[in-house]
Amino acid sequence: MSYHAFWSLRRAPFGSGELGQSFHSAKPQKEAFARLHYLVENGHGTGVLIGELGSGRTTLLNQVASSRGFGDTAVDVALTTCAHRTTAESLQNLTMQLGVCNGEAPWRAIGDRILASARQQVRTLWLIDDATAEIAQLAGSLVSENRWLTVIASTHPENLPSLAVNLGQCPLRIDLPTFSLRDTMQFVRARIKDAGGTTQIFSDSALVRMHELGDGRIGIIAHLAELALSSGATHGLSEIQAEWIEAVQDEFVRAA
Repeated sequence: MSYHAFWSLRRAPFGSGELGQSFHSAKPQKEAFARLHYLVENGHGTGVLIGELGSGRTTLLNQVASSRGFGDTAVDVALTTCAHRTTAESLQNLTMQLGVCNGEAPWRAIGDRILASARQQVRTLWLIDDATAEIAQLAGSLVSENRWLTVIASTHPENLPSLAVNLGQCPLRIDLPTFSLRDTMQFVRARIKDAGGTTQIFSDSALVRMHELGDGRIGIIAHLAELALSSGATHGLSEIQAEWIEAVQDEFVRAA
């Protein structure tokens, strides 16, 4: 029997990835979205999405990438990641995301595509996950030549100064703070409900401890919840208490 079947769930509620199987919009996500909308709708050139590891930056960008408009502003969205990529590779990836043939002149091809979209009153939005200073400099140069391009680069707080300098254009700061305790409790309960759960699996004290151990970071909270469900099913628990969350955390730390 699978662990989610043990808990009378239709599927694994948290799944894989930073936020699991579907997007959860708590207060931090809603506020970040509002800033993103403001940036794009007003034609700003650059913005920086700032969040700690596990805060949900990647999943937020994925959610934005699935959009095709911000209010009355139509957009073409490209999402790239800087993980182990050179500037040349990132530029090539951008051309692929925009659906253009780069040939031997990717810079010109990208500019032509942005201009073609602009003629249709469509803004081009380039989302860069885990941006490096080198890629930020590349993006800043591209923005300076194309006023119908907006770049949003995500990074850790400590990387903000160098990233902002390389992006230029006075980038708008978009913070993605960690969850409050209320956010954490709503997140876990919503995930359980969406998976078909009808009974309380986690006690209130377990949710509080999960929030504390995860420092309010949604990715860590989701991982702890998933591990607790799996191990709790193995041991035949009827409800997960705070002590079980601590035991799961200890095992997680030892395995790391």
